Amino acid sequence: MVPVFDRRKLRPLILALAIALCAFQLTTCTGMWLLDPLIVRATHVGLVLSMLFLWRSSNRALRKNPRPEPAWSFLFDILMIAMSAGAAAYIITNFSYIQDRMPHIDELTAWDLFWGAGLIIAILEATRRVAGLALVIVSGIALLYAFFGHLLPGNMGHLYLAPNQIIESLYLLNDGIWGSSIGASATIIYVFILFGALLEKTNMASVFLELACLVTRNAKGGPAKAAIFGSALFGSVSGSAAANVYATGTFTIPLMKRVGYRPEFSGAVEAVASSGGLIMPPVMGSIAFVMAEYTGISYLSICKAALLPAVLYYLSLFTMIHFEALRHGLGGTPPDLIPELRSIKRKLYYLAPLALLIVLMIAGRSIIFSALLACAAVVALSFLSPETRLTPARFLAAMENAAANLLMIAACCACVGIVIGVVTMTGFGFSFVN
Repeated sequence: MVPVFDRRKLRPLILALAIALCAFQLTTCTGMWLLDPLIVRATHVGLVLSMLFLWRSSNRALRKNPRPEPAWSFLFDILMIAMSAGAAAYIITNFSYIQDRMPHIDELTAWDLFWGAGLIIAILEATRRVAGLALVIVSGIALLYAFFGHLLPGNMGHLYLAPNQIIESLYLLNDGIWGSSIGASATIIYVFILFGALLEKTNMASVFLELACLVTRNAKGGPAKAAIFGSALFGSVSGSAAANVYATGTFTIPLMKRVGYRPEFSGAVEAVASSGGLIMPPVMGSIAFVMAEYTGISYLSICKAALLPAVLYYLSLFTMIHFEALRHGLGGTPPDLIPELRSIKRKLYYLAPLALLIVLMIAGRSIIFSALLACAAVVALSFLSPETRLTPARFLAAMENAAANLLMIAACCACVGIVIGVVTMTGFGFSFVN
């Protein structure tokens, strides 16, 4: 009989890592613990990748339906955890050596090469587990270009790069894995994800869906339009399409099916509406923070630029829903599911943290300060009602939820760092322009 292992037994360990990640991110973001950015990013990557390999099975079917799996697959996960944590620990413990060495002049040690190659492999595998093969293929092509691009003719080629030069650029310098992409994940992005998780676990985000149902109560195909409004409102604070589907879809999809929408259409509406939350200010997907880091444009300016496209996105979706409802003669939201205006008025203060976040950013305060103060406002306001009170269990659930939503973002940011590192070291950007 093949030995099996149940990954669900690891939840206490995963929760402990989520708590450690939350404590580390908050202490470094608030300035209570002053560390060099390289150490912050290495610790962030080590914790996130360790959680990811414990949490997400290499088998896609097991990720969707957790159950006991062959023990050998978990042994592979242990190897990946050892490579991720070891590579991060090597950066932290040898920080002085890394800072003092002369790039591309000092020889790399065997440990430099070992941990650098191991971390690259671990990042590619982590990205495959949480985001599929698309980004892994792009990163793989970038690495092949770095190794063999000197064989290409004309401007598309580059000077020969030895394998140790490639690993040095990606692992020991700030232009690769430890670049601005993972820097955004290790600072701004985590705080915003925690903000959305706190709103969700305190049930304060419920006001978004209730407002959506009230606004669309008499509209044709009301439930689908409620899904649009609810997803847009929740997406404005979550920045995660998956979290958006989980928070709003469990209510809107059955409701859409109840009034006559086809099941596949109901699921499609929720998926598309939730995906739009990634471009709905003020809290957008990770790419918005990466854009701010790389372009030097303030995050507030990017929010302003994204607002009109986001509105047009939801307006076009609203129009399609309206015509679908007219074609099939679908009615509005069932009366028994429409909340009372009086009850919603009592909950309007739930929107105060979001309003505070927007006001602080418009006032010119830093993004991290605005997000941290918004998180503090959620915690403080939650105690005004037993329904929203942030109990220890809810706070632990919020930290676990924030860690779960961060896994894909952090892995993808690290993987993007590999691509950017290759573009920088090979001069591909200038070659492509030429």
